[in-house]
Amino acid sequence: MRPMTFPVLAAALALAGAASGQDKKITLGAAVQLTGRLANTGRYYGDGYQITVDKINAKGGVTVGGTKYQLALRIYDSQSDTNLGVRQYVQLLTQDKVNFLLGPFSSNDALDDSSVAEK
Repeated sequence: MRPMTFPVLAAALALAGAASGQDKKITLGAAVQLTGRLANTGRYYGDGYQITVDKINAKGGVTVGGTKYQLALRIYDSQSDTNLGVRQYVQLLTQDKVNFLLGPFSSNDALDDSSVAEK
């Protein structure tokens, strides 16, 4: 089976300078409700993200603009606290310098967290 090719991803990376050719890694980040009142469903998101990244990497990663990249995943536990999740998304972008954000579980969290992504 051939690795995935994402032309739109290539354009986004080229414009943003998101993944350097030296590290050959694209980092995805999320603040997910792994504990707290929404953990029963939130954990599925965390597990689903990890399983997906592992499967893609096992098949050789992704090809962007003719270059192969492995995916990395940084997940924080928002503890089902919307305000903490927003702070973690800010951290993912400003300190961890992830290339792309993945969403949380629950509409309320997604609405507040999306304001970080918009900025």
